[in-house]
Amino acid sequence: MKHLILYILLFCSSILTVQGQQDVKVASILHQDVLPYKANTSLVITAEKARIQLLPSSENHVRYEIESFAKHPDETVAKRDVKKHQVLVEKLGKKIYFRNFISLGKSDQKPESNVSTIYKIWVPTSCTVELKTKFCETEIVGFENELIIEENFSNLLLENHVGKATIDSYLGELTLRGTHGQYTLTTKRSKVRLLNNTGDYTVQSKYGDVFIDESDPALYNLDIRGDASNIEYNLFEFLTSQFTIRSESGELMLSEQHKVNITKVGNSKEILFHPAGALSTINIFNTYGKIDIK
Repeated sequence: MKHLILYILLFCSSILTVQGQQDVKVASILHQDVLPYKANTSLVITAEKARIQLLPSSENHVRYEIESFAKHPDETVAKRDVKKHQVLVEKLGKKIYFRNFISLGKSDQKPESNVSTIYKIWVPTSCTVELKTKFCETEIVGFENELIIEENFSNLLLENHVGKATIDSYLGELTLRGTHGQYTLTTKRSKVRLLNNTGDYTVQSKYGDVFIDESDPALYNLDIRGDASNIEYNLFEFLTSQFTIRSESGELMLSEQHKVNITKVGNSKEILFHPAGALSTINIFNTYGKIDIK
């Protein structure tokens, strides 16, 4: 039986006061429950203006705590607006759906308060997760699963993950740290950071920034396609990997510590380093941008 705890908590936030600043009243509603989990069940999360934590669980269920907030100088307004901020949790077939949204009746006004949501969801580590976010902060740590993520104006930290991920990002930030598997990132006007990962990584970046800091290039395959992007690669050394790095109508910079040559052909600059028996392949191509190998 589903247990739903709803409560409204009102308190006064004592903010450091500057001239003319008012105290803020905060109203909140907490939703929490435990749902049964069967193999091949997946989570589908659609969130806006939220902070999301996916936490690994060894239990055979899905547990969640989702808290909605409304902040306003007027206590009555905050209390009224938090009730308009709805959370939907439902299980249909082999999918469990989570969604937060504003629900308005015909005569209702839009919320005047600053509304937001905090998700904490404990999930079996192998559960597939589909995530769609807008104006969100998401943290996923310690899973062995498949992820399908679409984010807009959002930030994502993916850490100590094993498996497969497909991530689309617009005007966001992505950080992958200590991951292993197959990862496909498609970004526009976003920042990507790859830190100490192993596996296969494909990145398409348009008008964005890509930063790579990996300990041993022999442990991963990397394919980056940039369009008017800035790509920075902290590379320890050219040794046992095959490198093809090309900048078309842009800049290609190389630290003096690397004993390889930059070749110029027309509007292109490239580095080709193809040793026999290469353990991995690193391809970086960029047009109308900058590549900086440090």
